[in-house]
Formats: sequence, structure tokens, C-alpha cells
Amino acid sequence: MKRVLIKQDENLLNEMVSDLRGFRPALTALKNAYSELQMGPFNKEAFSDIVKNGFSNVYAKYTTNLESELDKTGVKNPILRKTVLSASEPVFDKFRKAYSDLMDYSPVPSRFNTRPMLQLSQISFNSEVFEVSAEDQEVILEQHCRVYLESEAEKAFHSTLTNLRDALNAYLKDFEDYELDGKANGYCGLDTFLRVDGFNASIIAENISYGVTAAGVSKKYNEKRCDAIRQKTERAAETLSKFRSGELDGQIVWTTQLNQTENLIN
Repeated sequence: MKRVLIKQDENLLNEMVSDLRGFRPALTALKNAYSELQMGPFNKEAFSDIVKNGFSNVYAKYTTNLESELDKTGVKNPILRKTVLSASEPVFDKFRKAYSDLMDYSPVPSRFNTRPMLQLSQISFNSEVFEVSAEDQEVILEQHCRVYLESEAEKAFHSTLTNLRDALNAYLKDFEDYELDGKANGYCGLDTFLRVDGFNASIIAENISYGVTAAGVSKKYNEKRCDAIRQKTERAAETLSKFRSGELDGQIVWTTQLNQTENLIN
């Protein structure tokens, strides 16, 4: 069967792309060191060659270029040629160090973050800028961010889970009224209405009427409770309004009671 995409984690992609910030200092140092070798422009192809083949490949090209230049200038004395090549080593050592520093760098995840980190192979150099290109992002998506159904068995199991999820959401929807003061009171527990024996689930028929009755009682309780709070607030607002307008002059009004009234309204 053709693979079916069921999830794509864009947040993970964005987090991995953001790792590029940590790579930039080492990447810039590598670019500058390569430019000093005078082996041509540091471009997309040069960067790709360095990443894939390592500094030894660059060193081979570097020494070959030097040998060629010596040939062009007519330097045939082996001692003189060796002296020239040795004198060029410090220049290449700078590149070797920059390459080593880049290879040693790795984004450091937090203790609680186990996500995959951006790899050097997922970075490109385009138009004088290091970036995670669209092609690189596609590789990351395929390797880390996408989940596919790969077989008919997986497709069937996913369908079963989808039906179960929809049924469970419908079940929980019936119990939204059980949310009291931000805490679930436990009535919506699956084990109240379903019994699982081994790999078989059955309905606890005796508790169906209880569930419907409890839902009604809970809903009425919530409505009554909200009504009482609304009435109390209205009375408090009326009392505070009279006090502020002077209608309660001559009557004893305790400060604490006034403060409680203001707190209730606010």
C-alpha cells in the first residue's frame, strides 16, 4: 500500500532549525580559514566537499596546488620545494583547527529535552549564507518529524484507535458538567461504566442509570451554585452602592464586612 502521512511535527522542525545559531561561529571560522588557503571561492560545492570528504581531501588539493605553482615557477630543487611546502603548513593548520572545532561542536540539549539535534550534514551554504535550506528541511521532516502508516495492518489499527478516540471524546463530553471548582470529582472514570477482562471490554449495565442520574444532579447543582453566587454578588454590590452614596448613614457597618463586600465584587 502507499504510505499514509498521519502526523508532521512542525514544532520539532523549527526547534532543530534554530540549532543553526550555535553552529554559526564555527562555520564562519571555517569559511575564513578556507579563504586564506587561496583555493578558490568558498561556495556551496566547497562546503559540501569539506563536510562529506573531510579536511584530508582539502589538504591533498592544497598541496597539489602548491606543487603545481612551484612547477610553474621552475623550482626544481627538492630541498627548496620542501622548504616552501613546510612554510605553508601554518596556514593549513589554521584551517585544520577550524575544521576540528566545527566537527567537535554539537548542540547541547537540556536535561529534559531528548529531541534530535541538527547535524552538520543538514546545513547548506547558499549565496554567502549558512542555512538550513528547503531541501535540508525536507530531509529533517522525513527523518524525524513525520509519522506514516506503512502497512494495511497499521492502517486498520489506526482506524480502530480513531474510532475509540471519537467514542471516548463523546463519552467525556457527557461529563463536562462534573467539573467543579476546576477539579474533576471522579464520576467520569471509565471503570465506573466499563469492565475490561483480559482483552475484552464490556459495559457495566447496572451503572447506566446512575451515570445519567448523576449527570443530571451535577448539572442542576452547578446551575444552583452559580445562581447563588450571582445573587450574593448582586446583594453585595447593592449594599456597597448604598454605603458609598450615604444611604446607610447612621447604621453600623463594620469595616471588615465592607472589605469582604468589595472583594466579592472585584
